[in-house]
Amino acid sequence: MQTNRLTYVVDDDSIVQLICRTVLAKFPVFSPVEVFADGNFALEALQNLPLPSYIFLDINMPNLNGWQLLEAMKQEPAWHGVEVFIITSSIDPADEEKALQYPQVKAFLPKPITQERITKLLTTLS
Repeated sequence: MQTNRLTYVVDDDSIVQLICRTVLAKFPVFSPVEVFADGNFALEALQNLPLPSYIFLDINMPNLNGWQLLEAMKQEPAWHGVEVFIITSSIDPADEEKALQYPQVKAFLPKPITQERITKLLTTLS
């Protein structure tokens, strides 16, 4: 992982957005953080520079959900280097299995995001 890279948080829940922003602020590697309420806004942002290095992505959202955003990212080679971390309340093993089929998905994290989970994530990715 690199230092001080743009990070997107894509989640429709304002409480989750706040928690993610607060927790990720403790880790300079994920700075700065931009928050998007659904996949459409994130997709629009991806079409402009600079690209994020990381995306924390909810899978269940209205409009353009996480699965649809992953599919769009799969179609654009320039976006293949963006590392995605799924953040979800889903406990369905099929969701995790499906998420990890996307090469850019590096982890499947249960909500809520905590400092301990991010520390562990960074340890496993190093």
